[in-house]
This record gives sequence, C-alpha cells and structure tokens, in this order.
Amino acid sequence: AVAVIDGTSTARVATGRELAHEATAHGRPGALATFATALARAVRHDRTVPGEILEILRTEAAAGARTGDPDCLVAASRAFRRQGLVDDAQRLLDAARDSGAPDVAREADRVLTDRFAGQLMAMPEEDAPAAVLDLCVPTLGDRAIVGIADRDGGVRRLEMQPAARPDDPEAFSPVLRAECDRAIREKQFRLWGSGDRAAAICPLMAGDEVRGALVMLGMEEDFDAARVALVREVASRAAIAMENAQLYTAVQEADRRKNEFLAMLAHEL
Repeated sequence: AVAVIDGTSTARVATGRELAHEATAHGRPGALATFATALARAVRHDRTVPGEILEILRTEAAAGARTGDPDCLVAASRAFRRQGLVDDAQRLLDAARDSGAPDVAREADRVLTDRFAGQLMAMPEEDAPAAVLDLCVPTLGDRAIVGIADRDGGVRRLEMQPAARPDDPEAFSPVLRAECDRAIREKQFRLWGSGDRAAAICPLMAGDEVRGALVMLGMEEDFDAARVALVREVASRAAIAMENAQLYTAVQEADRRKNEFLAMLAHEL
C-alpha cells in the first residue's frame, strides 16, 4: 500500500487505500495508520495536491488516529497545515486529545499558533486586542490582559478577559503592574508568581520598539516549560498581528482619503 503512493496520482493513492483496507480486514489493524502516515508525508511539501487525495487523507488519517498512532496524527496534521487546512489539523488532533504523546502535544501547540496567526490576519487595529484575548482564554490561561502602549511609554489602552470587577485584587495588583512595567522597560519576558497564581508577562515587540504587553494569568502549576514556550510564541505572533493590523488600518485610511479626493476631483471636473 505504501509503495504505490504517489502524492500527485489519485489512482495510485486509491489503489494504496484499497490495499490498506484489505490488510486491515486480514488482521493488520495498523495498516490504515501506516498508509495515512505515508500519504501525509508524500503530500506534505506539494502545494498542488488534488482535492480527491486530500479527502482520502482526511478519511484515513481519522481512521488511523482512532488507533492512537502518534506518527499518523503528527504527519497528517503537518500535511494539513502545509496545505493551509488548519481546521482539518485541529479536528484531527481534537479527536486524539487524550493521546498523551509528547510529539502530538507539540503539534497541537503548532496548530494553535497557526490558527492564532490566521485569525488575526488583516484585522482592523481596534479589533486586534479583543481577538487576542478571545484566542488566549481559556486555552492558555484563565485570564489574559493586553496593554497597548502610547508614544510616551504609558498605556493608552488596556483590555482584559474576563473583565475586571472593582473588587478584583488580581487585576489591579500593584505588584503585578510593577512587574509588567519592568518587563516592558527591560523588553524582557518575565514569569511572576504569587501564592498558587502565576503570570507570564510578554512584551509585544515591533522591531526594537515595545508596542504593549500580553499577560497570561493562571494557576502556577499550569505554567510548565511547554506552556511558557507556547505563551511566548503566541505573544510573538500577536505582536506581528497587531503591527499588521496597524498597517491595515493605515492602508484603509489612505484608501478612504484617496477616494474622497477622487470624488471631489470628479465633482469639480
């Protein structure tokens, strides 16, 4: 089944699929996972994969994933991501949420950051902070705070999810605010803890300039090395997305002014 796979030939892939199903029927339960893994690797670097082959991969990768084969899960997810099919990768990994395999967990983090970046592309500047918060909570922590800096180094905009209450000691903690100020001033990530709570404080950088900070809060035990690495990656993507959002807003404003000028010119003529 693996030998006949050609990532550009629907007929050859269909033949391999039939052989894998035949092997499964004859007592080889891992045949579909092996076939799906080989197919995923064959199409991973091909940008022009026929839709019929991708549909076969969806079906057989899902069947292979039910066996809990981590190689199948990771290979298929990577292939979907390379094809720009992040939703397919997400559905596949969601079906194997309890796999426990380290490679699967790392791939799930990559899918999350790809989805994060995709959803923030071409977004107006005023919508970007709220979108970041929606994507972060509850996936990365139980509370997220985004602060956008002004030109003088102060904070011109502060948003958090869930919204703070007047009697909310954590959201308005002077110690946490001091840690955030230090992270922004030093342009360095900081991991702050108090009791059983922790905060990952990530400056949002645009080149050498600090545009703000993303603060993820949660239980201290949840902020292991893998979670911290993921938060930092998400913050990096968020900074890029916010910079793009600012540029997108500027382009829209320029287009608006151009259209107004052309309309006025046409009226005068």
